[in-house]
Amino acid sequence: MNESTITEGFHGVSVESESIYFLKTPEEFYNTLIDKLGAAKKRVYLSALYLGTGELEQSLVTKLEDRVNKNDEITVKLLFDYLRGTRGGEKSSVGILKHLSDKIEAYFFHTPNLRGILKKYMPERVNEIVGLQHMKFFIFDDTIIISGANLSDTYFTNRQDRYVVIENSPELVDFFVTLFEAVSSCSFQLKSDGSLEPKCDVHPFKGKPDDYKDLFLSKTNDALSKLGKFQETTETLVYPVVQMGSFKIREEERLMKNIFRKQDVEMDITLATGYLNLYDQYSDLMLNESNCPIDIVFASPEANGFHKAKGISGYIPALYVYISELLLRKINQLGRKIRLLEYQKPGWSFHGKGMWINSKTDDYTATVIGSSNFGYRSTTRDLEAQLVIVTRNEVLKRRINEEKSFILENTRPLDHVLLAKPDHYVPFWMSFLMTSGGLLIREFVKRVKPVERHGALVPTRGFYTSSSKRTLRRRAKPVSVDPFSPAELKQRMGGFSARRLASTSAQSYQNDAEQWIPVYRFTKIGMCFMVARAKFYQTIASIALIPYETYRMTMGSCDLQEYFTVCGLAFLAPCVLMAFANTFNKLVGVVSFNPETEEFRFGYLSFWGRRTNKLVKYDEIYSLLDTHDPTDKKVILKMDFSDGDSLFIPTNSVQIVDETLAKQLFGDLTFFKKLE
Repeated sequence: MNESTITEGFHGVSVESESIYFLKTPEEFYNTLIDKLGAAKKRVYLSALYLGTGELEQSLVTKLEDRVNKNDEITVKLLFDYLRGTRGGEKSSVGILKHLSDKIEAYFFHTPNLRGILKKYMPERVNEIVGLQHMKFFIFDDTIIISGANLSDTYFTNRQDRYVVIENSPELVDFFVTLFEAVSSCSFQLKSDGSLEPKCDVHPFKGKPDDYKDLFLSKTNDALSKLGKFQETTETLVYPVVQMGSFKIREEERLMKNIFRKQDVEMDITLATGYLNLYDQYSDLMLNESNCPIDIVFASPEANGFHKAKGISGYIPALYVYISELLLRKINQLGRKIRLLEYQKPGWSFHGKGMWINSKTDDYTATVIGSSNFGYRSTTRDLEAQLVIVTRNEVLKRRINEEKSFILENTRPLDHVLLAKPDHYVPFWMSFLMTSGGLLIREFVKRVKPVERHGALVPTRGFYTSSSKRTLRRRAKPVSVDPFSPAELKQRMGGFSARRLASTSAQSYQNDAEQWIPVYRFTKIGMCFMVARAKFYQTIASIALIPYETYRMTMGSCDLQEYFTVCGLAFLAPCVLMAFANTFNKLVGVVSFNPETEEFRFGYLSFWGRRTNKLVKYDEIYSLLDTHDPTDKKVILKMDFSDGDSLFIPTNSVQIVDETLAKQLFGDLTFFKKLE
């Protein structure tokens, strides 16, 4: 077969086409497991994420025990994930198997990335996002079943997955047995008392991580190197593809690049995943490099495994709706020939994964089938195993496409009409959290355009007074200096767009404003306002990133280092804000005087950058001469009031508009070093 196809660079195994067939339903899968187990004579190797504890799983274990009791020479070995397999205590994979530990070998792989404080404090379920043993293959003598299904009751009844059976293929089976032995030799073995004992020379989570990874990589590479080259004349070839990102084994990534970078307009691709959260690199390949039509099949909200789950898990289907909507929008923007298809079957969930490929140019049909969901976690953290079956045999090509049609007959295209239905509703808070950082920054930049600022903060109708007993009396009187005129606003604000947003309400207040005479202006107050408000928005965005990063971590879209870095900075942000905003808290921007009421009005910034007014009588103000030495050259002076309150008066970059009133207010103008 032409090496220029999608499997270039991979070693394959020649398999007779009639030895390959597909199962369609979970019931077929379960019955085949039972039948193959009952007929096995030499060896049984089962690898999955976990083994459930329901009636069907118990029947499987009973069948396994019966087979061992009847055949002393049969080898039975099981491989599961440590974290998932121990969850639930007695009602776990460990609990259901421990009575067989003297007759079979059961191994539990523990990721080396979960250790120390993470292992101690991360709760169950959450700790599984760090990495899992996710390979699903089931060996009976010289027959192997490759699937994405676990050994659990829902996967035997109403959870649709994919399953391929390859019989009479000792070379392929031997490869997976060698891979099994390599992983199990670096795992924990189950003992009769239910304890798990490490089998490897370096402890998976107590030893040095680099030493363990080197050991694991060495043994796994030995297994991978055992696969020989195929005979090019064979019409059907099977290529094992292993992805173990934590150990720098990245065969799946090479395969995906081969597939999507192949420029073949006569090739069509259908990709299925239980969870539409594709690895960024794969999405980029499909959107930007591939030129062939692509269908992507994934679970509808009702077919999602978390549908009607309790607690926060119940919102996970809505998160996938949000992701699918973003992907659909991107597809439409780029004009790509990609369809999104939701799997929807009443009472069923969807867990199928893999690909179907038909190439008219090279006259072959291929399918990718195995454990990978093509997401971030599958690519970078988990242990994944797949098969690529490539054939020119017409019978097998028909079988492959019949399996695809069986899946597609329960799908519906995702479009904006479907997204508008109630079952696709995404709560606003979820959309906000998913885009919180970028959204807040974009909105702030949109509304706040920093330009040169010359004016001081001007009290407008939007300010509130610090005293509940005082309100601004509104009288239609002519004013000698109109602080709300467009010219005055522009001069004071320097064109600051955030304030211009309030110009309409300020202008409406002009007709019934009192007479206020400007006395003092701090020309940099606009810049201070922008900095204080920017820090406030940045703090909100930082805090909002915590649930967003937690979601990404749960979905496997970011690594641990990124997660804890972001969360640490987010927790630090409010503390920094308090210290940062204290610099601008109660900083005065403008002082005006009302000759009728004999009140001074101080316009200043609050802690959050809010513009605030304080109205005080002259006799309620302590002169700066009473509290400060004029020779003490301070940048900011504290002004006290008889009610115990105080404000801060900048001494640089100020304008003294009315010197007489300013001297009356401050007592001495020598405090101000730069009069403008």
